[in-house]
Amino acid sequence: MNREKWDLYFKTSSVNKFLSVGFILYIASLSLFTAAGHIIFKTLRLDSTGTLTAILFVVGIIYFILKYIRQRRIIIDKLLKITQREQQYD
Repeated sequence: MNREKWDLYFKTSSVNKFLSVGFILYIASLSLFTAAGHIIFKTLRLDSTGTLTAILFVVGIIYFILKYIRQRRIIIDKLLKITQREQQYD
């Protein structure tokens, strides 16, 4: 994508859209991380690899939610600055 397309993307996107995309990217990376953890658990021949993997995934989700709750205002303010900064370059 070129600069004009990125500018248009930031201008037309809302904070909720950025949060949704961020959550989806976090879930995708957490899934890859837990899949790697599952492979490591299997390689080490640990008991209950599925349970350990599920616990790892759930803990990752809980961590994300708690971090978002604690820093919600900061995150939203930064996203608003990004969208406003892009609009100032017009």
